[in-house]
Amino acid sequence: MRNVQLGSGDGFLDRRVSAVRSGSGQAELLFTFLGCVESDGGRELERLIAVRVPRGAPPCVLEDPAEWQGLASRELQVPTAGVWEKHFAAWGPGREEEAAKAAADAFARAAA
Repeated sequence: MRNVQLGSGDGFLDRRVSAVRSGSGQAELLFTFLGCVESDGGRELERLIAVRVPRGAPPCVLEDPAEWQGLASRELQVPTAGVWEKHFAAWGPGREEEAAKAAADAFARAAA
């Protein structure tokens, strides 16, 4: 995951996508969020938090990168063409907001 800012102002645009097989055999969404605490002196805390979102279940926050880094292995990768339509179109829209809230809550605890 990289934080890429394109365009002007506060607009973020990130067009990367990947797809992997999970151990459960069911398609799940995995969102990554970068949380930062800044002061007048600059960035004080930065943490990457991942959130797994299974179909029909609440989001699961993965605060330790070791919990999700293994998903990037080449053996688990699958082609991305049509993956959204095939696996997520029926239930994925709107789940990003749930994942973002779960990540924000976890980051707030860490930042406190």
